[in-house]
Amino acid sequence: VETAWTYNRLVFEDEPFDEVAKKMARWYDVQFEFKNSKLEDIRLKGSFINETLAQAMEALQYANSFKYEIEGKKVLVY
Repeated sequence: VETAWTYNRLVFEDEPFDEVAKKMARWYDVQFEFKNSKLEDIRLKGSFINETLAQAMEALQYANSFKYEIEGKKVLVY
Protein backbone atom coordinates (compact mmCIF):
# COMPACT_ATOMS: atom_id res chain seq x y z
CA VAL A 1 0.00 0.00 0.00
CA GLU A 2 2.78 2.43 0.95
CA THR A 3 4.59 2.09 -2.38
CA ALA A 4 1.56 1.72 -4.66
CA TRP A 5 1.91 5.30 -5.91
CA THR A 6 5.28 4.40 -7.44
CA TYR A 7 3.41 1.95 -9.68
CA ASN A 8 0.71 4.54 -10.46
CA ARG A 9 -1.87 2.69 -8.36
CA LEU A 10 -4.38 4.01 -5.87
CA VAL A 11 -4.60 1.45 -3.07
CA PHE A 12 -6.30 1.47 0.31
CA GLU A 13 -6.87 -1.34 2.78
CA ASP A 14 -9.45 -1.10 5.59
CA GLU A 15 -9.36 2.70 5.72
CA PRO A 16 -12.20 5.04 6.71
CA PHE A 17 -14.05 6.61 3.81
CA ASP A 18 -12.97 10.13 4.78
CA GLU A 19 -9.28 9.11 4.41
CA VAL A 20 -10.01 7.32 1.13
CA ALA A 21 -11.81 10.46 -0.06
CA LYS A 22 -8.68 12.53 0.63
CA LYS A 23 -6.57 10.15 -1.44
CA MET A 24 -9.13 10.05 -4.24
CA ALA A 25 -9.45 13.84 -4.18
CA ARG A 26 -5.72 14.17 -4.86
CA TRP A 27 -5.69 11.31 -7.38
CA TYR A 28 -8.64 12.56 -9.44
CA ASP A 29 -8.33 16.30 -8.69
CA VAL A 30 -11.82 16.59 -7.18
CA GLN A 31 -13.41 17.57 -3.87
CA PHE A 32 -15.55 15.27 -1.76
CA GLU A 33 -18.51 16.42 0.28
CA PHE A 34 -20.22 14.04 2.69
CA LYS A 35 -23.92 14.76 3.14
CA ASN A 36 -24.13 12.01 5.76
CA SER A 37 -21.26 12.16 8.27
CA LYS A 38 -21.80 8.52 9.29
CA LEU A 39 -20.44 7.48 5.89
CA GLU A 40 -17.07 9.02 6.68
CA ASP A 41 -16.36 6.15 9.07
CA ILE A 42 -17.23 3.16 6.89
CA ARG A 43 -14.15 1.06 6.14
CA LEU A 44 -13.13 0.60 2.52
CA LYS A 45 -10.57 -1.34 0.60
CA GLY A 46 -9.71 -1.13 -3.04
CA SER A 47 -7.07 -0.90 -5.71
CA PHE A 48 -7.36 1.22 -8.83
CA ILE A 49 -4.98 1.65 -11.74
CA ASN A 50 -6.62 3.12 -14.82
CA GLU A 51 -10.20 3.48 -13.62
CA THR A 52 -12.01 6.74 -14.08
CA LEU A 53 -13.49 8.48 -11.07
CA ALA A 54 -16.95 7.21 -12.04
CA GLN A 55 -15.68 3.63 -12.34
CA ALA A 56 -13.91 3.81 -8.98
CA MET A 57 -16.97 5.25 -7.24
CA GLU A 58 -19.21 2.63 -8.83
CA ALA A 59 -16.93 -0.14 -7.56
CA LEU A 60 -16.90 1.29 -4.03
CA GLN A 61 -20.66 1.77 -4.09
CA TYR A 62 -21.16 -1.83 -5.20
CA ALA A 63 -19.41 -3.12 -2.07
CA ASN A 64 -20.88 -0.54 0.33
CA SER A 65 -24.21 1.15 0.93
CA PHE A 66 -23.96 4.75 -0.15
CA LYS A 67 -25.03 6.94 -3.03
CA TYR A 68 -23.05 9.59 -4.82
CA GLU A 69 -23.24 12.20 -7.53
CA ILE A 70 -20.38 13.64 -9.53
CA GLU A 71 -20.95 17.31 -10.35
CA GLY A 72 -17.96 18.64 -12.24
CA LYS A 73 -15.05 18.54 -9.81
CA LYS A 74 -17.19 17.75 -6.79
CA VAL A 75 -18.31 14.35 -5.52
CA LEU A 76 -21.34 14.40 -3.25
CA VAL A 77 -21.64 11.32 -1.03
CA TYR A 78 -24.92 10.61 0.76
